[in-house]
Amino acid sequence: GVIEGKPALEETLETYATRIENAGQSVFREPKQELGEAITEARKTRRELAAMIGHMRGKEEQRKDLLWIGLCTALSVFILTFVSAPLIYRHLPFGWDATVAAIVMGQPDRVAAGSALMREANPSVWNQIVGDWNLISGNKANAKAVVTCESEAMKSHKAQDCRITVPAGK
Repeated sequence: GVIEGKPALEETLETYATRIENAGQSVFREPKQELGEAITEARKTRRELAAMIGHMRGKEEQRKDLLWIGLCTALSVFILTFVSAPLIYRHLPFGWDATVAAIVMGQPDRVAAGSALMREANPSVWNQIVGDWNLISGNKANAKAVVTCESEAMKSHKAQDCRITVPAGK
């Protein structure tokens, strides 16, 4: 009969043991595979993170290097400008060199800048120049006498004695 047609009766203990073992392995096969994938993903993430940290350290070092390069460049440009400016400005056309000097010295014009330079270089000679200038330019008769005397000296090619009037001191 009926019982003999059932396949469960035909199986042995070894067959049951093999089926149980296969069932146990299949239960752990999927979690084991997922655990392996998780470990692989964690390793990949760790490598990427290490690369990112290394890259960020490299960028920080680049920032520091750029800062130092910028500071050194600025200092070099300042020193080079300070050293080369007089050499460059000396060759400017149209009296711009004296104009630059007046600007740098804070003087209103080139004459004032030149006067300040001469006064600073040798105060006693500057005072003599100012006194001589005032003696001639302050008195039209003296200025005319000097021009006449100079003209006679040029014609005769000899030194001339000139007469000027010196005003009384104040």
